[in-house]
Formats: sequence, C-alpha cells, structure tokens
Amino acid sequence: MDERNSQPGFETAGSDLTIGVSIFVLGCFFLSGLTGLVYEILWTRMIVKVIGSAPFSVSIILTVFMGGLGLGSFLASRVIDRIKEPPRLLRLYFRFYSLCLNHSTR
Repeated sequence: MDERNSQPGFETAGSDLTIGVSIFVLGCFFLSGLTGLVYEILWTRMIVKVIGSAPFSVSIILTVFMGGLGLGSFLASRVIDRIKEPPRLLRLYFRFYSLCLNHSTR
C-alpha cells in the first residue's frame, strides 16, 4: 500500500473529487486572480490621473492591495473556526458583495 494513501485527509484522484470539479475549482481560482489583476490595472490608471506619476501610483496600489489581502487573511484566521454555519456566512458575504458592487457602479 502506498504511504500517501494511509495519511488521513489525503485523497487520491479516484476518490471523491472528480476531474470536472477540480477543473471548475481551478477555473474559479484563475478567474478570481484575473479579476484582481484587472482591478489593479484600473485602479492604477485612475490614480495616475490624480497623482500624475506611474511608479508612485503602482506602489500605492500594490501596498494597499497586499495590505488588504494580509488584513483579510488575519481577520479570517481569527474568526473562521468559530463559524457554526458556513453556508449562511457565504450567503451573507455574497449579499454584501453584491450591494457593494451595486453602489460602486452608480
């Protein structure tokens, strides 16, 4: 027997995850990253008009973006284990996100 299969939590290709689900999840990660890069480019172009210098605007955008990722990761790590109903929290998150998008496009 393979040592990897004896470890708890380790799944092989023939177990619960199918190739289609794996491709879907990887596609979601790809689209999420692509969206983040598009936002960074848009924010950089918008702030260049205000500041007037591309290197400073790029450093501001990257600092704020990476700081937001770090802060979100820190806060999520402190709260995630206390959640009793993850699907309910996910629905609340999607509602909040859609409201933010609705207000930002006006």
